[in-house]
Amino acid sequence: MVNSSRPPLRYRYWTRDELIAAVRGIEEGLSTGAASVGYSAAGTVSYVTRDNAMATLRDLYNRIDQLEGLGSAPVVRRVRMLAVKGY
Repeated sequence: MVNSSRPPLRYRYWTRDELIAAVRGIEEGLSTGAASVGYSAAGTVSYVTRDNAMATLRDLYNRIDQLEGLGSAPVVRRVRMLAVKGY
């Protein structure tokens, strides 16, 4: 079980402003269909898939929520089920 009072290993030492800049950069990249996002002080990040970018956004938003004293969003896991005729 994960101790929710400790910050996650990712983004632990990032300031709120850095987190918001990263979120804005990723969201802008997604809205324009870019495959990579560049930051003025931090370089460039490339994404393999849109799902990868969305997972990173979720992590960033959860960290911002922790810094602001809000609870993290629950993790939703999707499982694909295929029904085969005859079962």
